[in-house]
Amino acid sequence: MQADHKLWGKMGIKRAKYYGKGTFCGTFAVLNAVGGNVSSDIFELTTGVPFGIRCVDLKRERFLTPYRDPNYGLDEAISFWNISCRKIVCDVKEEIFDYLCQDLDVQRKRIVLGPLNMGKLFYIPLCSIYENVDHYIMIRKSGRKEVTVMDSEGYMAIPITYDELYKMWNIQGVYEAGGVYTYRCLEEGIRVPSPNVMEDHILKQMDTNLRSAEQCGQGSHAVMDAYSILAQNDIKKWFLSFLYEIEHLIQRKMLVYSFCQSVKNGESEILELLEEQIAVLTMIYREIEHNGELVKGQFQRFAYLEKMIQQQGRRFVL
Repeated sequence: MQADHKLWGKMGIKRAKYYGKGTFCGTFAVLNAVGGNVSSDIFELTTGVPFGIRCVDLKRERFLTPYRDPNYGLDEAISFWNISCRKIVCDVKEEIFDYLCQDLDVQRKRIVLGPLNMGKLFYIPLCSIYENVDHYIMIRKSGRKEVTVMDSEGYMAIPITYDELYKMWNIQGVYEAGGVYTYRCLEEGIRVPSPNVMEDHILKQMDTNLRSAEQCGQGSHAVMDAYSILAQNDIKKWFLSFLYEIEHLIQRKMLVYSFCQSVKNGESEILELLEEQIAVLTMIYREIEHNGELVKGQFQRFAYLEKMIQQQGRRFVL
């Protein structure tokens, strides 16, 4: 991770290090495009995506996914950071690809592509295991009919042809895509707000998303909905996708923990709730991975903690 931003040290408190691989591919794609010395974890927090949980269904393999769709979370963050951006959306692949080529060839833009199907990115070994997972990459023109791909999964400066780009740009099965192809044209440059402004924005995102999730029957309710779906279906139908979701959920919770530790003098109540949540998620993961079992009590405890975090988060913000 990058060096701590002023926000983390504002209160004179040392931030807990976040060692996660990084669940926020959209954030990495945007920052690769615009440049600037901006911490990826802070940018991700301004999307609001780490706050809140949603359960969709088995068919779309979204059991404990972010309440705030990362696609819209990126829009929120891009606006907050005052990044010059043009978003193009189309349900016809041939048509939008023509627009994309024009932006690459004529405008020489840096492009954030996504959400797209990670399972179709041929440069990732065994990419099919990520089938239907939403993902974002940054591309820029590097030669005649060739682009360079920057991918947060650790694939930097991958050269691919326009034909290869067309073939791998796939949205089939990606719930977050909403049936349309999307890319964003970004200009280099980013306005860095003051630490106080960033903190206030993140706290507002935290309160709004956690509260909205609970009010619309997601949040803590989503946890038990997910348990019901999983318990009623063969483990082979959800084993890999659910464990993948838990890994990412743990990393998001660690990110929220780091933020909460760094503001408001690191109030202990919400930190204790987050610590226990991370521990419970780890137990759920291990029980499934090693024994192939769902322990209802673990899900119930996690749901209770999610509700308490929403309530404590409200007091934390105020």
